[in-house]
Amino acid sequence: MGAAVGREAWQELIGRMVVQKRRLVEFREYESDTRPNPGASEEQLRAAEQRLGRELDPQYRELLTVADGWEYFDLSYSLLGTEDLGLGARWASGLMQADIWFDDEEWAEEVGAPNDPEQYQLVVENDIGYAGNIFLFAGRATRLGTGAAVPLPPEMTYPDLYSFFSAELDSMIAEADQATLGEYSEPWWGRNLRTHPPALAEIVAKIDELHALGRPDSPSPVRPGATDYELALLHRNLGGYLHPEHRELLSVSNGLCTPYHGVGDILSVEEILDGTRWRDMLVRKQIEDDRCYHDQVLYRRDSDLPDPEPLAPVAERIGFIPAVPFAISGTDPQGIDTRDGHVRDLLMDVTVARGAHRTSAGGVRAHLLHACWRIWWEIGCPSRVAGG
Repeated sequence: MGAAVGREAWQELIGRMVVQKRRLVEFREYESDTRPNPGASEEQLRAAEQRLGRELDPQYRELLTVADGWEYFDLSYSLLGTEDLGLGARWASGLMQADIWFDDEEWAEEVGAPNDPEQYQLVVENDIGYAGNIFLFAGRATRLGTGAAVPLPPEMTYPDLYSFFSAELDSMIAEADQATLGEYSEPWWGRNLRTHPPALAEIVAKIDELHALGRPDSPSPVRPGATDYELALLHRNLGGYLHPEHRELLSVSNGLCTPYHGVGDILSVEEILDGTRWRDMLVRKQIEDDRCYHDQVLYRRDSDLPDPEPLAPVAERIGFIPAVPFAISGTDPQGIDTRDGHVRDLLMDVTVARGAHRTSAGGVRAHLLHACWRIWWEIGCPSRVAGG
């Protein structure tokens, strides 16, 4: 079992979580405005232990004396209280999950877990099941997903319950800080992006800086800016559909060549006017789609399933969204929607149901802010960034 840390330590930790919860409620659309329940009495704790037929983990017992449950302390996560232990739908659901995943002798032996679901204590329920519930066994706190047994990645298991909640507090602080400063305001900006948004030239410089950190031996992705004449020519050839943010970006860097997924190569004025690179990419994409469809047909026929419905040709689908060519990421064509100025994956956006997940970060400025985040994440989240 987890060694006791003292009621005072739990009081301080839960108090700090309450402060961060209030900050998150202000910015998170789906955050519930909840507070922890008052601490459990000794009688309530003993009644729960009697129902379970065993003593509670010492750290969990201490926590319950400070907060006897807390509904949705972080989005969909809820801390169970004494009334949930040993009875009710939550407890039954937890036992079922433990029975499914822990009744596996090979897995249990691998992680040093007892092969008995009755020895596992459900302490945190995630009612959408995406990131998994939190169980205690042998003092350790373990995240258990709906589709796989954990701990698989080391960050999904904790030496004790106090360590789990400490990590939750750190996560809440980081998210509240970012929400307060504005989306994509990672440490490198060092300021509030809501009140002081960076200019496109500054964002391009930050992409260059992050790229140099991650790939110091690679050439800079930034190019000299396009001239006023080149931009006027492009605007005229596009029939007046050159978006102001797109024009501003090209004036800063006439094309932006990056190797990062989702960012890709932003086309130069010459490449947009010529169109050769764009057409070659569409040919490659069609070959990729044809190969994928062929593989699906073979798989389904081997499984006695009907053939899949083929996608419309790439040349047809690329016209579903009225857009100006913007960038190429692998075989993914990105364009600027002439209706709202958003950067879109011109093939993905028309095949994914709206609301399933975000396929556009917004306009060119928002897209490049998101690109900074993507590059920072891909190169390993370095802390050595100017402004951080």
